[in-house]
Amino acid sequence: MADVKNSATLTTGLVSYWELEESSGENRIDAHGTNDLTDSTTVASATGKVGNGADFEASNSEYLFRADNPSLSITTSYSTSFWIKYETTPGSGRYSYIAKADGGNGQTSYEVWTNWSTGKLMLFQSDDGSGGTNTEDGVTWSPSTATWYHVVTTYNTATTTAKFYINGSQQGSDVTSFDQASIYDGNKDFNLGCTFVTEAARGNFTDGIMDQVGLWGKVLTSSEITELYNSGNGLVYENIVSSSIPDVRLFFQ
Repeated sequence: MADVKNSATLTTGLVSYWELEESSGENRIDAHGTNDLTDSTTVASATGKVGNGADFEASNSEYLFRADNPSLSITTSYSTSFWIKYETTPGSGRYSYIAKADGGNGQTSYEVWTNWSTGKLMLFQSDDGSGGTNTEDGVTWSPSTATWYHVVTTYNTATTTAKFYINGSQQGSDVTSFDQASIYDGNKDFNLGCTFVTEAARGNFTDGIMDQVGLWGKVLTSSEITELYNSGNGLVYENIVSSSIPDVRLFFQ
């Protein structure tokens, strides 16, 4: 059976992969790296795209996080991948999914979010942390509730180009409005399900179930994105096959 660990290329450049299989309130284990996510807000467990997923409730300000560290401080090209099923889709505001950013105090590195006011899937990033050099842009997207979506974003620092994929297909054209030739190495926590809106306060909480979240320090290719989408079935980090047939041995003497 297909999985990430035994893929020919998906572990190349892979920083972390969270399958989010743990029970409600538990820390979520990084299946590939060392960036286990702390649960300080009792994020529930729910049926995910594959097995279980993390069920974020925006009304309860729920999120998972990992303290700043070098492996999450990606300064070159990067990609993100995750499955999401929304419980609500508000008419305005934003949901932040993956963020090492501070929208109010110049510590932005990278963030993936949806701007519900404009109906766009967005990237938000900086090359020096200054509010004056932040760039945000995206592509049109109008998701529904109670539907699983596979979301991939890529950013190439060599060409300063972003691409956005939903369910294995690129959305719109390449986005070339970014100007970051490197990504800022900020000191903010890495967050799943929210971002910092001021230096000390989190906000823009997601309302829905996330599953199979990956972060790469490279640009994923279209074939790798197809592999992750896996015909709509999702892709676990490692398939562990066990046999239910007992090991029966006969001994003669």
